[in-house]
Amino acid sequence: MLPAEHTLFERLNQLIEQHLTNQNYSIDELCQELGVSRSFLFRLVKEQTGMSIARHIRQQRLIKARHLLETTDLRVSDIAFQVGFDRLQTLSKHFTDTFGSSPTEYRNQLTGTPGLTADTVETAAPEPIAVGETSPEPAPAAALPANPASPKRWYWLAVPALLLVLLAGGSWWFWEQSARETDASIAVLPFKHTGPADSRYFTEGIMEQIHRSLSYLENLKVISRNSAKTYENTTKPLSQIARELDVAYLLEGQVVQSGKRIKLSVELIHVSENRTVWSKVYEGDQRSVLDFTNHIANQTAAELNQKLSALTRRQLTQTPTQNIDAYREYLKGEYLLRDRTRESVLASVQHFDKALAYDPAFVDARAARAMAYFLIADDGFGPMQEYSNLAEREALESIRLDVRNARAYTILAKMYMIQGKWEQANTAFQTALQYSPNDAQVLYSYSLFLRAIGQLDRAADYSSKAIALDPLYPVIMYGHVGNLVTARRWAEAEEAIKDGNRLYRTMGSWYYSTSFYYLSRRQYGLSLREIQKGLRLEPALKPLILRHAFIRARLQQPKPAQALLDSLPDNIEHYIDKAELYAGLQDKDHCLDYLRKGAAQDRLPNYLKVTPLYDFLHNDPRFKALLRQVGLADSLVLHP
Repeated sequence: MLPAEHTLFERLNQLIEQHLTNQNYSIDELCQELGVSRSFLFRLVKEQTGMSIARHIRQQRLIKARHLLETTDLRVSDIAFQVGFDRLQTLSKHFTDTFGSSPTEYRNQLTGTPGLTADTVETAAPEPIAVGETSPEPAPAAALPANPASPKRWYWLAVPALLLVLLAGGSWWFWEQSARETDASIAVLPFKHTGPADSRYFTEGIMEQIHRSLSYLENLKVISRNSAKTYENTTKPLSQIARELDVAYLLEGQVVQSGKRIKLSVELIHVSENRTVWSKVYEGDQRSVLDFTNHIANQTAAELNQKLSALTRRQLTQTPTQNIDAYREYLKGEYLLRDRTRESVLASVQHFDKALAYDPAFVDARAARAMAYFLIADDGFGPMQEYSNLAEREALESIRLDVRNARAYTILAKMYMIQGKWEQANTAFQTALQYSPNDAQVLYSYSLFLRAIGQLDRAADYSSKAIALDPLYPVIMYGHVGNLVTARRWAEAEEAIKDGNRLYRTMGSWYYSTSFYYLSRRQYGLSLREIQKGLRLEPALKPLILRHAFIRARLQQPKPAQALLDSLPDNIEHYIDKAELYAGLQDKDHCLDYLRKGAAQDRLPNYLKVTPLYDFLHNDPRFKALLRQVGLADSLVLHP
């Protein structure tokens, strides 16, 4: 642990100690007093204790309770209050779980006192009476004392006591709910595949369907498949995987295929308890496997105490198509689409075409085809305008068939961003998040939109949420660093870079992010060093080559930038590239010329308004006019 982190961790424990009796002291207040973000604090506590923040706070309360039992004569009920437990039973439960005996038993062991004390009530909570039941007959009353209290006095004593009982019961419920919320997290690990290699797509599709169904559960943290996939063929123990992903539950599975017959075995594991919650096996043909995957999602929801709305229940019982041939073609297309290469994306379209020929109302296949069209346009795999129009058409048709299709709304939002339709893009993103609140890709894409329009702190907050759901996917980490840097949240950016260096130091593209950190601070020598690290790993990566030339130009070494400018064709595909190179040379006239050419073709740098690459233009009235032209001159008032 770095010295600064050690000091911060000590300060954290001091604040917990200061606020032990304050039940309303929140993690947000804790972050504010420490001057750090939630994501940084979560990581710090996890690294030092292996616990979530909530559990670390509870552990500190219990340690303090033990100290008071050892050094004072306070009643156990008073100690419970002093360390922040509003009910004696709550302290007793967690104290026993942690130290192996109740508080009273622990004190008796210290003093050598046998038997029970007045605080025995800590383990004697009465069972509640179920709705519709009647109370048992009361036991015969004991003899009254010689001078009984008047009925009026008993009334004034009983009412406050009843209120305290109700308050304590409510607090106990809240505590238990909070404790359960920390367990409401799961990752679907890669399923083992046994069968022909060319049927692997079907196993992938089953995992995707289970993951998507779980993502409908609004209060459940579901780790993205991108991060979960990194554990394919891993030898790491489940406890380590759960710690790295910060989840309580893991879902494992195995798919055995023989012809059209399939055997699917699934197991839900509560990792901290080292316990298999349940295991399920399906054997049959492929036609009924979708019903089985929905059953798995329902069983998981029940175990994790997820309350399901009528709409969510309906979503968990729906199958994407009744046509197994359409489903197979769709899964093949999705399998290819994940590679994101030109060949795989173009090939995926053919499979989506076949799926929709089998079932024209198959919404998932249509939305997937819209995504493929968007990637063809955005990555330059085909004529941009043609495929942009196709992507928009397919997304709108998907929404017509299913008004809750989050993927289609996300595609529309990205299209509107390219077209400079910022209000429409915001509405589409908000709708996508409404229907798919746990989708890391939607959260991440929205964060990039917020950066583009200049809402920098919100951008970093949303990419933090995406990181929590997809902690091991490098693309999201790259964008998150960019958001933090652009928002000038330097300390958080440095922490994110530290995490990224541990995870992605062998990936050349990672150093594009670390270089951007130094570039933003105008430390061009250090920025060049990072880019050179990336080029040693991936010498042909275009963004690294461009950024290398940009930085060299800022270091008064113009030859690489000029050489690239001479080699690039003067067409729409390279307007942004040429604008960046002229920005490196700080050639205002040529830079603005190519930015205007790009704007005329809906092709502009994603973060034109906020990126430090163009900060030398910020006082130029021509640049301000360009921002007005594309709707970015003023702060946008976005309506959620």
